[in-house]
Amino acid sequence: MIPVFRGESSLRALVEELLQLDLHEVVLVNDGSKDNSAAVMASLARASSKVKCLTLSRNFGTHAAT
Repeated sequence: MIPVFRGESSLRALVEELLQLDLHEVVLVNDGSKDNSAAVMASLARASSKVKCLTLSRNFGTHAAT
């Protein structure tokens, strides 16, 4: 489970690296980002069935997001 806050610029590279590992799934939690993180997350989820996305209504902080 990966909390995402303003991660638009690095998110794609991170998930691509994680998908190289033998993981069952990658869960991304948008912690109220106002940038384009949600769109990047949706694109990654469409590209791989291993990527799951959740979106919080506002920024709750890393602890709440995980």
